[in-house]
Amino acid sequence: MAQTGAEWRERQADLTIARQRAQVDSAKLLATFAIAVATTLVATSLQVQPNAPTPRTVGIWLLGAAFLVTVVVILLDRIRAPDLESILCRIGPDPDGDVVHRLQKAEIAAAEYNEKVVRAVVRAALLQVLVTAAASVFATAAMA
Repeated sequence: MAQTGAEWRERQADLTIARQRAQVDSAKLLATFAIAVATTLVATSLQVQPNAPTPRTVGIWLLGAAFLVTVVVILLDRIRAPDLESILCRIGPDPDGDVVHRLQKAEIAAAEYNEKVVRAVVRAALLQVLVTAAASVFATAAMA
């Protein structure tokens, strides 16, 4: 059976929202693992080489900054799914018969909004990975 243009758009919007959710979840997972690795390296440097104050101190401060950026990555997750129930309640009995069109517009609008959220989360995750990498480098330097 052939798909109409409206059915195709709706399917694409569903797939787009699912992809966006996966991207944000992956960025949060990456941020979590990066902070864990950096924390391990900084903690190891504190135990192994307690007499290297400068690299160790910089690593600790960078780890604190990385923790704050990790919190930002998690808080930026504001992926929206279209609230179809509220749209249906607001429309009520639809004399024009364009309920499906309005629901499709809501889904497409949610996908467009989510693109901004995905960009913000990915940028914050990139910043977080860079800061944790710097903390790891300083922690490793303190152990040398």
